[in-house]
Amino acid sequence: MSEGGLITITSWKRLRKHPIIFFMATKTSEAEDINNYLQTKNEFKGKTLIIHTNLKGEVSDKEWQKLKQETREIDKSHKYRAIVSVLMLREGWDVKNVCVIVGLRPFTSKAEILPEQALGRGLRLMFGPESGYEETVDVFGTKAFVDYIDEEMKKQGVDIKRYKERNLPTVTNIFPDALRKSELNFQIPVLSPKYKRENRSFNEIDISTLPQGKFDLDLETYTNIKSAVGRDALTEKERWRDRWEQPIPENYPSVISYLANIILRACKIPSRNSELVGKLDSYITNSIFTTALTQEIKDDYRFLQALSEPKVVDFLTELFVKVINKLTILSTEVRLQSEPREVKDIRPSLTRKKTYTPKKCILNLVPVANDFEFDFCKFLDNDASDVRKYIKNDNNLNFYLEYVNEKKGLSYYLPDFVVICDSENYIIETKGEESVEVKNKDKRAREWCIDSTKLTGVKWTYLKVPETVFKNNREVKTLKKLKEIIRSYESVEKI
Repeated sequence: MSEGGLITITSWKRLRKHPIIFFMATKTSEAEDINNYLQTKNEFKGKTLIIHTNLKGEVSDKEWQKLKQETREIDKSHKYRAIVSVLMLREGWDVKNVCVIVGLRPFTSKAEILPEQALGRGLRLMFGPESGYEETVDVFGTKAFVDYIDEEMKKQGVDIKRYKERNLPTVTNIFPDALRKSELNFQIPVLSPKYKRENRSFNEIDISTLPQGKFDLDLETYTNIKSAVGRDALTEKERWRDRWEQPIPENYPSVISYLANIILRACKIPSRNSELVGKLDSYITNSIFTTALTQEIKDDYRFLQALSEPKVVDFLTELFVKVINKLTILSTEVRLQSEPREVKDIRPSLTRKKTYTPKKCILNLVPVANDFEFDFCKFLDNDASDVRKYIKNDNNLNFYLEYVNEKKGLSYYLPDFVVICDSENYIIETKGEESVEVKNKDKRAREWCIDSTKLTGVKWTYLKVPETVFKNNREVKTLKKLKEIIRSYESVEKI
């Protein structure tokens, strides 16, 4: 799943993630049989959650309350490795760690619980859309299930790759080719980070300059009884309805302390709670609500509930995370580290990705994430006459760049390729669809190239290769010419 190949059990633990397999049976007795079998396996013994539903996929109130409690923390804890159920739950059930789905049901179109809902359990991203990881879900099932999934997912523009059992992807060894080490080895400069978090006092935050929240506060109509309705994403048919009593916070200081902890965790700054509480109190008192706050209002339990509402918490978190990050993350002078990184030292790895057999890369095989990367490797090897050698970057090379993200915090990413040419060297990003963070990554990569050129005396250039531009100019025979064409497109975009 990672760019570097398979994630080991040790790596899962280090990432504080754990994959979950979901079994879907035809009837309750079969679910019990599956559970009993899993209990004979060490990796699943005591780590299997069985959910009993009726033939319509509904659970009893008692079972639903238990299920909500069990599944609320399932992504965070390591309590369960497998979940077994008769039908896909209609109730709101959001577990992001499902990586494998085993459909042991006929999944006919007559069923009220649709197969695409089953697949939806595995389509929630474990690491999030900006993680840099390519996430997949493996689905095993009957031909009817797979055919129906294909039909429905294609309507939604989702590409489903199908494999027969004998054609399942194999695990491939990736390693530096010893026979080509001296010929295709090269160095990548190691620079000190350009952006670092500095220990700045929160007293520097000027609350009067922050944007106003403008939330209305009508305590007379406020209630702690909440309700929610879930609907099918495709049919809009109501699937579940829930009603609950929202807990009452203990007091105003406890709510402020709770908010401060959320904000600091998002900023990855420990042990500064007491320093932030005063700023939060000042902002909440004067700026977030349209109503002036008195101590009497702050002591009202209804106000404490209003302050704990998701819309208020989300606004405060987003605001203060950006403010704190902007205050504490600063640009520093970049220095050249003593030892450059040599590509011959890349760690061997395993992968299930598609691979390309290179001519100008030190690796025995190049693992690629998609057909675009495969075609770009072919271009570097066969078409680009000015390319002398290259490497497909991944975690095993450990060449990454820190950058300032949309929330003004620090994130990290791995550029796709490092390419050595006759007259200059390149950091290259192959890009299809672009996320909101792309412009921030582009900016950082350009900065790295400028600093590397200045500090090493060797010219480094950043080049983002859009898939459409690449495909429309396949006749190009040098990377330099491809760069010139891309720069022309970039000039048009600036108009």
